[in-house]
Amino acid sequence: MKTKIIIKNIKVSCILGVTKEERQSAQEISISIYLYVNAAVASKTDNIHDTVNYKQVYDKVVLLVERSSYRLLESLGNAIADLCLTYAGVKKAIITVAKYNRLQKVDYVALEIEKENE
Repeated sequence: MKTKIIIKNIKVSCILGVTKEERQSAQEISISIYLYVNAAVASKTDNIHDTVNYKQVYDKVVLLVERSSYRLLESLGNAIADLCLTYAGVKKAIITVAKYNRLQKVDYVALEIEKENE
């Protein structure tokens, strides 16, 4: 059974960017997390301990991001993916990080990173 847990469009503020302007104050970004897990046991037991607790993932990601001060989307995305892969049962994580208001006539600039447990 293939299962994907989706936590979509987490809005959080952090220092992220290269320019002096970007580093002066926190800016709102959006994060989406796709966790590939095996939910076969949880689907039978109906027990939260048999799956990945998405509330715990959410809480830890928000804490990581709010305390971060990365220059690049790539670095932040990689840190989030590494955190997600520490959870037992997560086989693969796809992370999207979007920054707003960086380019004229563009809604946002985003990075998507995909990492797997080996």
